[in-house]
Amino acid sequence: MPATESKTDFPALNEDWIAWRARVDETLRHVATKEDLANLREALTWRILLAMGGFATIVTVLDRLLP
Repeated sequence: MPATESKTDFPALNEDWIAWRARVDETLRHVATKEDLANLREALTWRILLAMGGFATIVTVLDRLLP
């Protein structure tokens, strides 16, 4: 290894590297993170619980109203 280079030196930025990085960034923009999945799971849990409560309310009301 020449004296002027170190292991932390980055290669020169050329147009190919910049285009490749732009494609990678565009691809990663559509990937969900663990935090996104946790938020989705929490939101779905609440929606399921609310839907079950609503269904139980409808069944109870119908049971009391119908002979």
